[in-house]
Amino acid sequence: MTWTDQELAIMDSWAEGGEADVLVLCRTSPNPLRQEFVETAAAVARDSYPHGAGALHVGGVFRTTEGFVIDLDARADEAALRWFLQTLHKQLLVQDPSATLASMPAVLPDALRPDGFTSSVSAIFCVRGWRDQPGLARVTPGWITEPRLGEQLLDQFLPWLHDLPTASFYWEAAGTRLPIDEAWSRKALERQITSLPGEAGLLVCSSGEVARRVHFDVTGRVICDTVDPNRDLAGSLAEFAAQCAHLAPILEYACVRRCLMPYSQAVGVLTSPPQGLPPPPPGRHRPTGYLTNQRYLDRSWVPDVAASQMLTAEHVARLDLEPHEWATRRLSDQRYLVSSTSPESWDPPSESLLHQARRDFAGLIIGDEPVREVQTPY
Repeated sequence: MTWTDQELAIMDSWAEGGEADVLVLCRTSPNPLRQEFVETAAAVARDSYPHGAGALHVGGVFRTTEGFVIDLDARADEAALRWFLQTLHKQLLVQDPSATLASMPAVLPDALRPDGFTSSVSAIFCVRGWRDQPGLARVTPGWITEPRLGEQLLDQFLPWLHDLPTASFYWEAAGTRLPIDEAWSRKALERQITSLPGEAGLLVCSSGEVARRVHFDVTGRVICDTVDPNRDLAGSLAEFAAQCAHLAPILEYACVRRCLMPYSQAVGVLTSPPQGLPPPPPGRHRPTGYLTNQRYLDRSWVPDVAASQMLTAEHVARLDLEPHEWATRRLSDQRYLVSSTSPESWDPPSESLLHQARRDFAGLIIGDEPVREVQTPY
């Protein structure tokens, strides 16, 4: 096969990218190929490698505004990647003689800083029905185990994303952001959380400084970020309360706080203290890696304090809060919203406020009391 300059650029991208995934863009004629055919072509190219199936991992096929993008694990060796590209191109040419391959750069929208961290109001929802049984490997396809649970989550969060005017949509996976077709956004997320391993999300940007993101984390948590320099924390609390009220029966814990928004990772949202303030004491009983390996703790413990949290009856039974400091509202059977009566003081909180809140929630923050250690073999 004669290599085009674009196809050689893919190899250069692989050689220079280190641990970053290789993104292969499939451009087709004005009558685009169906996604099912591109997925089949990628599977044939992957599985037909003569020196061992599994030498190259295909993370997914995504429909972007430029064409279909195939996400390849960068750990493949050069021979396997060359085989994949040659075989994939042959498969595509059968259906579209004009099909070409090219390297696809990841995108960083203007609303996000180049270092990947932007001040945001972040709400995190710990979802019931995640595959958290001990011994179940994280690579098991999908992390939703209950029927229609994925539909409920998408019904709640996608309209929130689409509510931004004149927005551009980006697919988030494997540390990359790709511009995608808005009409395809629901199908992409639905497929990811029900049948594919790993984490993924959607980022929606309106003006240069306003963005929203929904991210499905591999730990069975959904993160909703709002980047808006004109939006304060108090303005997001009513939105958070409405989301909790709607989703309460399928949640085990939720909180909202202002923090630095990382590329993904529930760990950062749950554990990062307000900027410039100290984290909670580690506690001699705090389990190592509980955020990924001990999801069952969400039902009865909290990682830290926040201006507003959705708690279970098991949480609330161990609290004795001052009603003039904290308002408790029953959302549904066994679910409660506990919020500060002075939300404006949490944006940002003073160090003394943070210390007092941690005293109020003493015995509920993980690390204050012994907890059962369960290490799943991930």
